[in-house]
Amino acid sequence: IQFRSEFRPDGHASGYQADIGDPGWWGCIYDEHRRNKVIAPSDMAKVGPVLKRDDWNAYVIRCEGARSQLWINGVQTADYTEPEAGIAREGRIAVQIHSGGAAKVEFKDLTIEELAAVPTYGRQVSEAGITHSFLITGPKTILVGEDGAVLWETPENSRDGNVLPSGNILVAHAKHAREYTRDGGVVWEYKLSSENGEISRATRLADGVTMVVELGMKPQILEIDAAGKIVVTVPLQPETGNVHMQTRMARKLANGNYLVPHLLAFAVKEYDPSGKIVRTIRTDLEELGGRAAENWPFTAIPLANGNTLVNLTHGNKSVEFDAEGKVVWQVDNSTNPGIFADPCGAHRLPNGNTIICSYGQGDASKPRIFEITPDKKVVWEFYHDAAGAHEVHVLTTNGEILAGEPLR
Repeated sequence: IQFRSEFRPDGHASGYQADIGDPGWWGCIYDEHRRNKVIAPSDMAKVGPVLKRDDWNAYVIRCEGARSQLWINGVQTADYTEPEAGIAREGRIAVQIHSGGAAKVEFKDLTIEELAAVPTYGRQVSEAGITHSFLITGPKTILVGEDGAVLWETPENSRDGNVLPSGNILVAHAKHAREYTRDGGVVWEYKLSSENGEISRATRLADGVTMVVELGMKPQILEIDAAGKIVVTVPLQPETGNVHMQTRMARKLANGNYLVPHLLAFAVKEYDPSGKIVRTIRTDLEELGGRAAENWPFTAIPLANGNTLVNLTHGNKSVEFDAEGKVVWQVDNSTNPGIFADPCGAHRLPNGNTIICSYGQGDASKPRIFEITPDKKVVWEFYHDAAGAHEVHVLTTNGEILAGEPLR
């Protein structure tokens, strides 16, 4: 069944195809005469038991914004969210008899139901015509499409989150970390250990384990496997008993060490796997205003050139340090007055621009999230009256999926 498709001059239909057929086509989405591949495979272990191969089958296709979902006889077979902005979200519906041999397909009781409008979240502004899809965490945890459509959300507030290659979403809440499916199911969960007070970060590592950062009496980095077993524990030295202010967006480095921002220590520390500190980047440098400027490091993002990008929350700055801890780039309110307001999360894009979350922004005339170039020009802004942007993960820009590991 073709949907959101167009007819080509050669008589073929081009667009999404809800498939039918053995051995494994039932319920998958194929991109017919466009990308020419299965973009959402089905699980025949789930579909097979409900199929009626010589009888009528109820097939449901539901399209909302960028999302398309399929069901056969009440069993969901596909749940696909289109990442490319240039792919049409409207078009023709058609039924097909496949070429290549004698076949018979019958259809009956076709109905079309118009759904309510897809809710949107905030607005994006860019004179350069830039649009992003992104996951925003904080008081709201929402995946926003380039057109502003709400693609996914969970009601619980969050500290951190990222969209996995599978399309699932890994979220760090205060007391647990969860991996969600797009339909809201939970396929993995870790609960905060009893001796600690909160979780600040959760991220999936290249080997498939999940890194979780705990704050409390025993501040630590944990690596947890798919079965929930803790396989690595790294003790941290935050220099404060203030649980909430111990650390934030830690990362594992390619050399196996960990880069950890400690807010009240005014330091980004590199730890080896035993918990030994092997390098420190100071954020209370005189050239940054010293300790009086409250340059609390929130992010610590290692860059390909060996530098480290750090957002300094109360200091209202984003700073890039070289390997020796020297400031090589910084941006603050001196170039764009009022735009930095407790900057928390950041994402360095492949083009060299930086997405910054102004978590404490209370001025409705200023963006909650913005994109700034290396020469300190703001080229994209996201506005919302109530969104507190704690962290952000950008997925696409103008319909193109961002390449490489997310630097966030």
